[in-house]
Amino acid sequence: MFEGLDDIEWSKMHHAYGTAEEVPVLLRELASVEDETRSRALSRFYGAVHHQGDVYRRTAASLPFLFELAQDAAAPGRAAVIELLVSVGESAIERLQF
Repeated sequence: MFEGLDDIEWSKMHHAYGTAEEVPVLLRELASVEDETRSRALSRFYGAVHHQGDVYRRTAASLPFLFELAQDAAAPGRAAVIELLVSVGESAIERLQF
């Protein structure tokens, strides 16, 4: 899972609170079997990577990995990841409306 995640130059992207270097950690934590770990990662993802519902380059770069999690029927916390993907999609659509 997450093939290519470490090939992305996250340090050259920024999120709401600094560089996006933590994004790979957050994505891996979203796949954790520990509820608290997943919850903390999801909260941080919403707060920093998908900050106030915005869609940035770092948000787009994380999408393939979020979809990978969403496709895994056995992934713990899958529903929360799908809700995150829906939020990103809705935000993107809102910004395209005239």
